[in-house]
Amino acid sequence: MHAQFIKIWALFALTTLAHASDLQEYQGTLVFDKGTYLLIQGDKQRPLTGLSLAQFRHFEGQQVKLFAQQQAGGLEIYKVLRKQGQTYVAVYDWDVVNSNLYEQ
Repeated sequence: MHAQFIKIWALFALTTLAHASDLQEYQGTLVFDKGTYLLIQGDKQRPLTGLSLAQFRHFEGQQVKLFAQQQAGGLEIYKVLRKQGQTYVAVYDWDVVNSNLYEQ
């Protein structure tokens, strides 16, 4: 049983590392349009997923830096940093949410 736990933990650790390496950084303005949230970067509009509409609403119209994974439906968000003055402050991080909710 102990060996099985170690194998499961090792698989989880490898999956987490692979997941983290797939994340890309995106920067722009978060806007709501026609029922979905978009990241506006110059002339590019990228649909966003991974958060509820209520969660996205907190960042609407603001300059943000996102760490996301490209999916068929758009960018799957894992971390959001909001611009405050000249710096960016983390306001959402899936790893923190995950550890607080599921890994206790």
